[in-house]
Amino acid sequence: MIVCKLRRFVLWLRQPFGSRCVQSPGVYTFISDVISNRSPFYAYKDLRSQLHAMSRSDRKVARLLMRLSNYMQAGKVLLTQDNRRFASFVEIGCSKTKVEEARGQALPLAPPSDPSLQAEDYIFFFPKGKLSSGLGKEPSAIDSQQSSKIKRLAEQVVVIPYIYKTPAAYRSWQKLTTASWASVVFDLGIAGVILINPAYGKQQYIINI
Repeated sequence: MIVCKLRRFVLWLRQPFGSRCVQSPGVYTFISDVISNRSPFYAYKDLRSQLHAMSRSDRKVARLLMRLSNYMQAGKVLLTQDNRRFASFVEIGCSKTKVEEARGQALPLAPPSDPSLQAEDYIFFFPKGKLSSGLGKEPSAIDSQQSSKIKRLAEQVVVIPYIYKTPAAYRSWQKLTTASWASVVFDLGIAGVILINPAYGKQQYIINI
């Protein structure tokens, strides 16, 4: 645990200036509007009691998932059993997203997954309809005007909470980031986010949220 924290601190020192060093306009927009967006969305008020009952780290993950859900407008989201506490945040981000429990299965990735890659804890966003259509016609539960300006950067998104929790969790995360399907990778400290889109070359970023 201490080794993981030290590793994370070293990586944080290597972070130049966050999103200011991003060259891709699409990735920059994703970072500023989804990952680093700290706007006081009114939807947080509906889940205030749940947020207060959570740890500080869980609150960060919950808010991130709400913004990701709003961004992806996914048809389905898979949550492992340990992450079921975040289901309501995914649902309020997109009211038509169907949340299901992943029952011991490996990441169901498309493009085809590498059967050797496993993730004990993951949150997987499936797209809804054709990705070229942007965010779709459904009004956002958070901020539809803002979301309508976002061009979807990913076909699918994988979120791995607490990638530095244990050495094993970090090794699993490192293996996932080197997979051929992992297009844009974000190390957020409290979680890892992988965007899957063959149109983008492999990119990796370290961002503190």
